Amino acid sequence: MNKITSEEFCKKFVRAENYNLYLLHFFAPRAKRRGIITVMALHTELLQIPQKATDPTMRLIRLQWWRDEIDKISTNTPHSDSPILEELKNIKTISFENYLNVFDDFCRGNAVDLDEPLYDLFGAIIKDKKDINKFSKKLFTHDNLPPQAKFRAIRLWLGI
Repeated sequence: MNKITSEEFCKKFVRAENYNLYLLHFFAPRAKRRGIITVMALHTELLQIPQKATDPTMRLIRLQWWRDEIDKISTNTPHSDSPILEELKNIKTISFENYLNVFDDFCRGNAVDLDEPLYDLFGAIIKDKKDINKFSKKLFTHDNLPPQAKFRAIRLWLGI
């Protein structure tokens, strides 16, 4: 039996759990898609915290676990076994602090904009201004579509 790689896991996870977000990764420069899909997998996992833990304290504990594990990666110390964490090793130079702080508010039940810190991480991965601008225009267009049109628009852009 073939073991699935951490990269394949992240792609399949995002595709299954957050298909709209999965489609958006195709707009990123091809060389940066692995990092983008990794962040998307983390984002999708963190979005599920309120569904997995209804108690606000348990939500914060789950988020703290992710924060601790990401810190372990950035300091090259052993971390828990997770395909998402394995993939995060490839982009460990990126700071997740602001991103996780927004999720702290999210887990507390506060209304927050989760897109902006996510897009900031995308920018940190892509780095090239021209590529960031191109990707940002696609994201901006997508974000400003009515919810019922988003999925169809992405499929039309991708030709699927």
